[in-house]
Amino acid sequence: MHLLKRLAILLACCVLLLAGCKSDSTGKVFRYDIPEAVVNLDPQFASDSTARLILGNLVEGLLVQSADGEIEPGVAESYTLSEDKMTYTFQLREDAAWQGGEPVLAADFVFAFHRMFTLNSPFASGYAAIQNARDVMDGRMSATMLGVKADGDHTLTITLDHPDPFFPERLCDPCAAPCNQKMFEESRGRFGLEPKFVPSNGPFYLHSWDNEKSLALRQNENYRSEKPAVAGRVTFYVGRENATDQFLDGKTDLALLPYDQQEKLDATRANVTPIRKTVWCIVFNQNDSEWGNALLRQGLAYTVDHQSVGEGLPVGFAPTSVLVPDAISIMGKPFRESALAESPLALDTQQGQRLFELGLKALGRDQLPTSTTIYIPEIARDTLHIGATVQQGWQKYLSAYINFVVATPREIENRFQTGDYQMLLMRFTPATADITSLLGAFASDSSQNHFGYNNVRYDELLQSAKDQDTVEKATEKYVQAETMLLSDAVVIPLYSQTTYLAVDSRVQGLEVSPFGDRIQFKYASKDG
Repeated sequence: MHLLKRLAILLACCVLLLAGCKSDSTGKVFRYDIPEAVVNLDPQFASDSTARLILGNLVEGLLVQSADGEIEPGVAESYTLSEDKMTYTFQLREDAAWQGGEPVLAADFVFAFHRMFTLNSPFASGYAAIQNARDVMDGRMSATMLGVKADGDHTLTITLDHPDPFFPERLCDPCAAPCNQKMFEESRGRFGLEPKFVPSNGPFYLHSWDNEKSLALRQNENYRSEKPAVAGRVTFYVGRENATDQFLDGKTDLALLPYDQQEKLDATRANVTPIRKTVWCIVFNQNDSEWGNALLRQGLAYTVDHQSVGEGLPVGFAPTSVLVPDAISIMGKPFRESALAESPLALDTQQGQRLFELGLKALGRDQLPTSTTIYIPEIARDTLHIGATVQQGWQKYLSAYINFVVATPREIENRFQTGDYQMLLMRFTPATADITSLLGAFASDSSQNHFGYNNVRYDELLQSAKDQDTVEKATEKYVQAETMLLSDAVVIPLYSQTTYLAVDSRVQGLEVSPFGDRIQFKYASKDG
């Protein structure tokens, strides 16, 4: 009897344990396929979008931004802003800690900003409003003169040269996370390049990193926040074939799918979030003798029939005549709500004919050279039917015979980078959700400006947007900048393209930004 009683108790415990496992939705493992290897996880320097997504789960800055754009406390439990809007004083959580248990201190933020400005971080320009930042970047001052100061262990003061209404949002970025100086110095040049030298003060730490297979994140037991982390682990699989099949086979919990794959999904098994951050545009090389002439470009723009462009497009594509994609938000508000709904050069064939003839006359020509060429990717010819719409419209209204040559995406990118083109059809996908990552590429001094666009008024608009003291005023300047690009026909937008983030319907609490660049796993749970 004694033995039977012990077996009964053991069986009862097993039943309770199994029941608990079945109903418990916390501490689960989440799986996500990433397209390629991650080479750098240094918060102040990693610019790859996948690396930044992973870092967003490893490190936490003074503030954090929710999926709906709200700014919330991070390492800073509170802050005050001076009346002139130029001095931020942050009070840090006293229980904030690195993964190893060492406290996160104000000095860690000072060190992070010093690194950013003295080692030419690609993100430094976004924080140029910090006092003396421009002089430090130009080598005229030491980083010790930056307006970032520690007042004891848990008080940080950041002073600006001028008000920046976007500054709190910028502090949510992984590049503004603290940097552990001791770890950095011990790394001897390997900081951010191997697990033991990848910092973590966020909800997870990097447990393993094998670029041939996966990166594994585990919950950081020393992480403290107003709401504790729920998810136990996240595994990022590297380069597995066909993310759609992996998702359909139950081998991954979320997957970013191209336009032609989302129809395979079972609506009962997946929740699908559209990510609208890509716009396809015709690009002109303004260093070319013909296409430096704005009248010719405007003539072509006025004779593009976007309604015809939209006919027969596959799922995931839609005609558009504006450049900034729907996914771009400013402090949580979609940019397109404030901007023009369509290009100022909307279809007007008579105006197009008039400007095109004036452009030819200014060049001393009666028609375009027969060698005029636009390079297009295969998808544009076979799926988007650009040859049957745009090309025929230019022939009909302008008697402009332009050769459409199919090229690989790599060839198109190479021609763009080297300036070896007259016209290209390219897709624009901003590197980040910050609108300046897109509009800033057209600035005269931008290293990404392969368009030959050089407009002092445009440069002044971008600078003026950075100098505004309210979000509304800055947004107005960015709207004017996009309008100027469209009015000058620097590009002619044709289509927007949507990708789809599929999430297993059992997953709850996952936070995804509209741009898809931030996926927060810390509050995620999974039934079953």
